[in-house]
Parts: sequence; structure tokens; C-alpha cells
Amino acid sequence: AAPAVGEAVAAPANCTLDECTAVCAHCASNGTGSVCKAHGQSCVDGDQRVLAVGDWQCLCVLPATGAATGRPAQCALDECDVHGAACEELLCTDASTDPESEDDWSCTCLPPSVGTLRGAKPTCTLDECEDMGARTTCTEAGQLCVDPSPQPDSTNDWECHCAVGKQFAQGSAAVCTLDE
Repeated sequence: AAPAVGEAVAAPANCTLDECTAVCAHCASNGTGSVCKAHGQSCVDGDQRVLAVGDWQCLCVLPATGAATGRPAQCALDECDVHGAACEELLCTDASTDPESEDDWSCTCLPPSVGTLRGAKPTCTLDECEDMGARTTCTEAGQLCVDPSPQPDSTNDWECHCAVGKQFAQGSAAVCTLDE
């Protein structure tokens, strides 16, 4: 018989079985220690009726998530859930949600801005020549594209510079003249 507990006087006992603490073949504590505790997890037996056996659960300890019935859980730790606020309105990604893999989360700027930094918010840049296609306008005219201010909030300030001379135009190809 399972190690159930309960007592009553002059009536049938209302016995319960906490499989997380009882020592039995189908319990979380099978005589060699708690299966859940050995994996750094907590144990919960939500239904302690004597006939409800094998329903104990291993639960991952926060901030990790995961649960499994009758065996250790596969825990996951998304560091963005823990540290994601540091990214503010940027994209947070965790390279691995394995709880053993820590400090591998990063923040990435939202397109068309570029920039990524592991473990912190990056400085986002927006090179309109590189990232917005302005380079094509300039190179088709045989000119050099320059974005004098690569901050994401500074747009439409790219320039086409003539290959020879000092002429340039903002937002379009320049009219180049050769001054001899």
C-alpha cells in the first residue's frame, strides 16, 4: 500500500497522498531523494487523493519556465523576459533559452536602422546611402554618396558628391562641372 496519511474516529479515514514528499515507487521521492529537487526544480502534487497517483509535477524555478508530469521538466529561460526592458523599443533576442546559457541575449535596432549589442541597448544608425538605397542614385551618376548624419532621426540629408570638384547636392545627383 502507498504511504497515505489520514485518520478518523468512528468513520472511514479521508486519506491523502502527497507524492512529492511520500516515498513510494511512483512518487517524486522514490527513496533516493526528490526527482524534482535533484534537477533544481520544485514539486507539486495538485491532486492528493490516494487513487490519483503519478500526477505529481516538476516545475521550473522562476525566471525559468516549464513543467512536466511524473518526471523532471525541460526548463527554458528567455533572458528577454528578464532583461528585455533594457532594449526599450528595440528587438530583444535570446540566442539560447537553455537555463545554463546565460548572458547571450542582445538588442537589435528596428529596420531600417542598424545596430546590435549583446546584453545592452546599441547605438542605432541609419546610413541612407547604405540602408535606404540612396547610393544607387549617386553611383548611377558617377558620384559618391555621403550621409553626413547617420542618426535614425536624421533622414533625407544624404548627398551626392561629384568625383572631381566640390559640388554636391542633397537628396539627388549633383550637377558636376569641371573648373579649370
